[in-house]
Amino acid sequence: MRIPFITSALVRHRAKAELRECIADEYLVALDENARLHAELEELRQAAAEVAETGFAVLVRESAIQDAAHHFAQIFDDGMLASMVGTKFTCTEVDAIAGLLIAAGREEAGLCWLECHAEGDEHDDSHYQGTETWNHEEPQPAPVDLAQYAHDLAA
Repeated sequence: MRIPFITSALVRHRAKAELRECIADEYLVALDENARLHAELEELRQAAAEVAETGFAVLVRESAIQDAAHHFAQIFDDGMLASMVGTKFTCTEVDAIAGLLIAAGREEAGLCWLECHAEGDEHDDSHYQGTETWNHEEPQPAPVDLAQYAHDLAA
């Protein structure tokens, strides 16, 4: 036996319950997406803070080698370090350091390492700048253009 007003009330009550359940499910999905968006936003904020602090951005790091190169560049992008130990490295070693820094997007740091190293180079070295006293009979060698040298390292 059906009682018309009670049956329709039960149907409406069931429909409202189903609607509430659907809305609750969609609300939870929206909250999950919102949490993912907040996590992505936080990653972007951290990346922006790193850019503001270091002056450069690393867009994608795909491997352990790239992570290691990024870390190396972060540590060796230091003018004081370059000025203190630059002359202690061989020309080949400084070329490797400068080349990695330039490849990592830190051209100024690479050039800084070349310049600091060149202060100790003599006339027959790769980065000679013509700073030593010349007492030889043959003509003094021309100084190396370090900016061009760095550009050639990057190529």
